Amino acid sequence: MVYSPTVVSDKQIKSLRGKLKSLKVLTKNPRAESAEIRPFIVYLTRTIHEIIDSKSLPRTEENLKMVQKKLSDMPKLEDLLIRVIVGGESLQEARERNRRK
Repeated sequence: MVYSPTVVSDKQIKSLRGKLKSLKVLTKNPRAESAEIRPFIVYLTRTIHEIIDSKSLPRTEENLKMVQKKLSDMPKLEDLLIRVIVGGESLQEARERNRRK
């Protein structure tokens, strides 16, 4: 891994911007308009923006832990949204599946 003097590398920022684009496409699906799934979409969007915005933060242990926590939370949330919006699973089914992982 290449050392970055900031909390988030340019490569990570590029990847996160790609995730935002994909999320935008995902939200155009009619199932994304469900009131029960909307908070998860908002949370993931905010999380991605917060990580991108943290690029300006100094590379401290505290800042690294904060970003790493957010990055580690994202895969399950992404999986949940894909299963519900694209796969047509109920939110309850998708959450149960994520708990078992």
